[in-house]
Amino acid sequence: MKLSLLNASHTLLSYPSFLGGYRKVDAAMHDERIRKFVRAFMDEDITPYVPAPQDTDLEAYKQCLVERFGNRMVSDQVARLCFDGASKFPVYVMPNLEKMIADDASGKRQDVEFKRVAYLFAAYRHYLKYQVDDNGDAFEVADPWLTVDDHKAIDSDDALEFLGISAFTSTNLKAASHFVELYLKMVEDIKAKGAMKVLEEEIL
Repeated sequence: MKLSLLNASHTLLSYPSFLGGYRKVDAAMHDERIRKFVRAFMDEDITPYVPAPQDTDLEAYKQCLVERFGNRMVSDQVARLCFDGASKFPVYVMPNLEKMIADDASGKRQDVEFKRVAYLFAAYRHYLKYQVDDNGDAFEVADPWLTVDDHKAIDSDDALEFLGISAFTSTNLKAASHFVELYLKMVEDIKAKGAMKVLEEEIL
């Protein structure tokens, strides 16, 4: 439950927030667009798969996390959440995404919606590839576990290549057609309009 909600939500908000110019987590969470994005991810993408312990109030836990993320007394750094994404995605993001892809492919769930996760992957690629935020401010990336081949995929102008980096190899993302379609659109739109504009216009 912690990995799927707390840690995955940290990863989800990190790259869009950083690209949007935010450097403190609490400041990002006081942007209603980011707050809604995180809560929708928790409710619609994670909750159907969360193995909540018995007697756990999942709604109260999610609300507690949202409030904690926005607590100005904690004031965590967005850069810390962005750090080492290559080791975080396999643990926090991929397991749930694999379940979503499987349910979508089998028709087990008719309401699987990939837009938030596809947006996260597109934002992560943009963060790694361009290293400039929506305001035109350059930054340095700290992702030490990316391999030489990963960097080649990141540098490629073919956005599909990015879906084959080492952090994502637990499943064949390129074969998940519904996910890929949204991801490729997000890649182009973030490049053209900026991460926060895409969040506002296409995700919320």
